[in-house]
Amino acid sequence: MAIPAPFEYTGGGVFPGGGTCTAAMTLAPAASCTVNVSYSPTTNGTNAEDFTVTYDDGTGATTSVLGLAGIATDPGLLTISEAEPYTYGTRAVGSVTSHTFTVTNTGSVDVTGITDTITVPFSFPAGYPGTGGTCLSATLAPSASCTVVIDYSPVAAATSDEDFRLDYNDGVSPQNVIRGLNGIGANPAVLTISEADTFSLGDVAVGGSGDHTFTVSNTGDFSATLVAGAAFTNEFRFKTSGVFPGAGGTCSASISPGANCKVVVEFNPTSAGNQADTFTVSYDDGTGVSATVSRLIDADGRTAAVLTSLPATYDFTDVALGGNAEQVFTITNGGFITAAGISGGGLW
Repeated sequence: MAIPAPFEYTGGGVFPGGGTCTAAMTLAPAASCTVNVSYSPTTNGTNAEDFTVTYDDGTGATTSVLGLAGIATDPGLLTISEAEPYTYGTRAVGSVTSHTFTVTNTGSVDVTGITDTITVPFSFPAGYPGTGGTCLSATLAPSASCTVVIDYSPVAAATSDEDFRLDYNDGVSPQNVIRGLNGIGANPAVLTISEADTFSLGDVAVGGSGDHTFTVSNTGDFSATLVAGAAFTNEFRFKTSGVFPGAGGTCSASISPGANCKVVVEFNPTSAGNQADTFTVSYDDGTGVSATVSRLIDADGRTAAVLTSLPATYDFTDVALGGNAEQVFTITNGGFITAAGISGGGLW
């Protein structure tokens, strides 16, 4: 006798469905045989039918009835969070950017046999499901979620489009879910400082000041961030305040690709003599590692300009009223700094 759908004898609906019980066979006391029954629902809901075995018990024909029941639900269905494709944006070559994805079973039965596929430059840090990921089992229950962590690590200045794929069994057949991944690799930031080593700020009067404006340029393809100036070891400083980029400077904590800005360095000698130092700018080149660029500088502290007159004094004596007498005074700069803005005064 056939079993009512959605139950059937396995393999085509014919008794015993591949089991060991055969039609019209005899079965000795304490012996057993098998019948294979399959449940193949086509719509959601509860199913209940009877599996009937007819036989002769030694006194005549009789029947044994086994109730069959099943509940049909939707197959398992995995989803992966984020829009398609998920983009990591533009990242510096050599950098590592992580993102956490959520995997959810939106179906009604367990998803089993979960396996992963991913292609460089995308990867799972320390292997699937990535450091901090929670998808540790190959099975995911209905309505349950777990996480995977995927790194983007560009190795060239190029666009990458790859897939993160999960294969699984939804309770009926093999399935897969895919999330596209996109990232753009760019060359790291590279800062340069104008002028050549060793750049001299020249002669500066002791107690005075002299300055120079340097140009800092980003010749890379990625923004330089955390831009800062290092402290000087001698009597140089960022102009006026000592704070980067100095009075009149335009540099900030970030310099875009192809952009430049100004830094003003000042020398304030308190004694005569040559002093050397290093003007250094530190920054993050986009890889998360601090980079630096430097320019060697020096300057000479010089005694200030000192003007003397020869003769130092002169007495115009015995000049007749209406007459005229002249004297040439020689003015000499006895210092080491050019005297500027010279003018006469004191004659009335």
